[in-house]
Amino acid sequence: MPHRAASVQAMLVGMDTPITASPLTDDTSLLDYVTPLLRRARWRQLWLLFLDENDRPLGPVMPFGDYPRDPDRVVRSDEFGSVTMAQFFAIRFAGMMARSDLAQILMVWERRGDAELAGETLRWARTLRDELVAEGACVRAQLLLHSKGLRVIAPDDLM
Repeated sequence: MPHRAASVQAMLVGMDTPITASPLTDDTSLLDYVTPLLRRARWRQLWLLFLDENDRPLGPVMPFGDYPRDPDRVVRSDEFGSVTMAQFFAIRFAGMMARSDLAQILMVWERRGDAELAGETLRWARTLRDELVAEGACVRAQLLLHSKGLRVIAPDDLM
C-alpha cells in the first residue's frame, strides 16, 4: 500500500519537528489523525505515536513488530534486573519520552482479525498501560487497528 508507506516515511523524516496538526482533544480527532496513516491491519505490531503538552502530534512514529506474545514474560536486563516484558518496554518508552519532551503516548495495536479486543492484545494493552502509568508516563489513548479499520480502545475495554 504505497499511501501508507509514504505517510509513515514522511513522518519518520524530521523526527524533531512537530507535525503540523490540530490538537487531538477527543476520540474523533484521534481517529481522524491516525486513520490516514494506518488504514488496515497487515501485521502484528505496536505503533507508538506521541503528543506534546497541547495535544498536538509530535514525531517520531515508531513501529514495534516483534514483541513477545506474553507481556508478563520475565527477562533479565543488566540495567533493570529481572522485569517483565511490559515493564521493560514501559521503562524504555517512559525514559525516551522524558528525554525528548514527549508529553503523551498514543499506542496503536495492529493485528489481523475483527474489532473485538481479546486475548494477548487485551493483555498487552492493559499491562503496558498500567506499567507506563507506573513509570509516570501519560497514556493519551490506545487504538486497535484490525482487518477492517481502526477503533478506540475504551477504558472499559481494559477491565
